[in-house]
Amino acid sequence: MNINTEEPAAPVRRKRFQPEDRREQILDAAARCYTRTGSFEVTMIDVAREIGVSRNLIYHYFRNQETLLEALIERETRTFRERITDIPFTTPEETMHLVALTYVRYIAEHADAVTMVFSSPRVLAKISPHITVTLEVIARRFADALGVPWSGTVRTAMLAASEFMVNFVRSSGERLLLADATAADICVEVFRSAAQGAVRFEALAGAREPAKETAAQTIPSEKDPS
Repeated sequence: MNINTEEPAAPVRRKRFQPEDRREQILDAAARCYTRTGSFEVTMIDVAREIGVSRNLIYHYFRNQETLLEALIERETRTFRERITDIPFTTPEETMHLVALTYVRYIAEHADAVTMVFSSPRVLAKISPHITVTLEVIARRFADALGVPWSGTVRTAMLAASEFMVNFVRSSGERLLLADATAADICVEVFRSAAQGAVRFEALAGAREPAKETAAQTIPSEKDPS
C-alpha cells in the first residue's frame, strides 16, 4: 500500500490590491491593449484577460469602455502637465528649451497613441477638454518665460503653436529625421514667433483705437453749424 506523505499544495492566493492600485493596474492594462491593437476598439473582456481578472471587476471600476478610455487619457495628460509644471524656471532661454525638450520627447514617445487619438473624431471630441488644458499649460510656460502677458490674443496664438507642434512632432518624417534638441529648438522658435506676432497684433490694434476716436472727434456732426 502506497501512502502519500507529500504535504498538500497550499491554495494559491491572489494578490489583493487597494482600490486605487487596482484602478491603476486596469488603466495600465488598457493602455497596453490599445497600443498592441492600434485601435480604441478594445473590449472590457480584453482588458480583463490582460491582467487575469473577471470582466465584472473591470465594470466595478469603470462603467463602460468610454469611461475607461477617458480615465486613461485624463491620467496621461495630467502626468504630462505635471512634468511641464515641475520644470524649474532658470533663464528664459533655458526654461523654454527644457519645456520644449520635454514636450517633444513626450509626443515622440507616444506618437502612435497621439496619432490614434487624432485619427478618431469620436475619441478626439470626447477628450478635447483634457487636450486643451494640457496645451494651455505648455503655452503659458512659454509665455511666462518670454515675459508676455497672457491676453486673449496671446492665448489664441500660443495654443495654435501648441497644436502645430503636436502635429509636427508626431509625423513620422520629422520624428525620424530630427534629433530631440533640433526639434526642441524649432519648438522654441515657433512659440517665440507666435508670441511676438500676437504682441505686434495687439500693438497695432491698440494704436488704431485712439486714431478712430480722434477721427470721430474731428468729424463734425450734421447738427454742428460749423
